[in-house]
Amino acid sequence: MAKPFDATLKQLVDRYCGDWTGFVCMQAGLPAGTAAEPLDADLSSISPQSDKLFRVAPPAGGLIHLELQASWAGELPGRLQLYNTLAEHRHGGPVRSLLLLLRPEADSPEVTGFLTRSDEAGEYLRFRYRTIRLWELPSEPLMEGPPGLIPLALLTDDAGPRLSKLLRRVDERLQSAELPPDGHGEVLTACHILLGLRYDKFTIQNLFRELRTMRESSTYQAILDEGRAEGELRGELRGELRGELRGELNGLRKAILFLGRERLGSPPANISEQLSTIAEEDRLRTMLRNTTTARDWDELLSTP
Repeated sequence: MAKPFDATLKQLVDRYCGDWTGFVCMQAGLPAGTAAEPLDADLSSISPQSDKLFRVAPPAGGLIHLELQASWAGELPGRLQLYNTLAEHRHGGPVRSLLLLLRPEADSPEVTGFLTRSDEAGEYLRFRYRTIRLWELPSEPLMEGPPGLIPLALLTDDAGPRLSKLLRRVDERLQSAELPPDGHGEVLTACHILLGLRYDKFTIQNLFRELRTMRESSTYQAILDEGRAEGELRGELRGELRGELRGELNGLRKAILFLGRERLGSPPANISEQLSTIAEEDRLRTMLRNTTTARDWDELLSTP
């Protein structure tokens, strides 16, 4: 899946796992109220890593494999079948594979819900998976659902004509929701990043400028009032959102710090100063993508 959307969505699933387990169980066709818990998605030391695995509670049992896709990748059905087989080999079955396509660019005529293999004697393999085309879903159930799924509502087709209104509703909902510490800013930041899957940066900047003008927005007031920051993570999350609202370059720097911390651990003491000297947007965007692949902060900072 495209970076940094991959890291953002996986973090969202991890942070709001309870919200997502209900969603994937419903999409897998399991009875209402079925519970699930996340599993390590590393299927073996030599095989590719699937996006997310969930163990389904009895009486249903088995697993749900969730694959997130932002762009078309050749042989995707074959990769799903490989992950499905490896997951069953490691954890047991049945394994229900869900393919969540995040935008139309991820779709293809090859995504039929079935993968078949044949030889001269006929069909010897038939693999079934479920496909969720996010843009075709109605936005309202996602908007009114649990907070961890709210960013998905902004990526549906019917959200497009009323993005500004929906973003304000997101802000209002997050203010009244029971969230983890800094959850308000965290989910808004995810909205900001994931909107890049479907909209250009100028549209996104304008949306958040409008949000900034809302005097009643407690999130934005908290961002402006740095003295109210409570702890290092709170300061970083608010600083990230404030940077993305005020300017693209500063927003990229804050996003690098935020995602880099999640992936690489605590940054060096002088990292903010070093990032502030980088004024090339393309380089900062490359660094942001590299937060999910770099081995350490030194390698990330050496991005040309």
